[in-house]
Amino acid sequence: MADRKRIFQVAYREEHFVARANLLRCQGYTVTSAIGNEAAKTVLPLLPPVDLFIIGHAAPEQTRLDMVAWLRGRYPQTSILALNPSHEQLHTLRFNAVHYPPQAWLPLIEAALA
Repeated sequence: MADRKRIFQVAYREEHFVARANLLRCQGYTVTSAIGNEAAKTVLPLLPPVDLFIIGHAAPEQTRLDMVAWLRGRYPQTSILALNPSHEQLHTLRFNAVHYPPQAWLPLIEAALA
């Protein structure tokens, strides 16, 4: 489908990105993933435009903030959704959610894509 929204997720553990990617695909999204910031920075320039970035929760806050800064510098019009551990939020972002359960963040995807 040509009108499927494209999501790129930066995960920090393989088991998380696989589970999220499968869930997002079941919701009708096209999903590309990378494990870690460096992999994401390598892959993203090779891809067609992305509609939403998702930042995973399983890295230190500064690592996640570094990725947000890099994304904002290169893709300033694309929304970013941060999935967070229960004790943290990336306050520089409009879209934040606790990473589990998925019902906590799935509704934010539509808002971020609007």
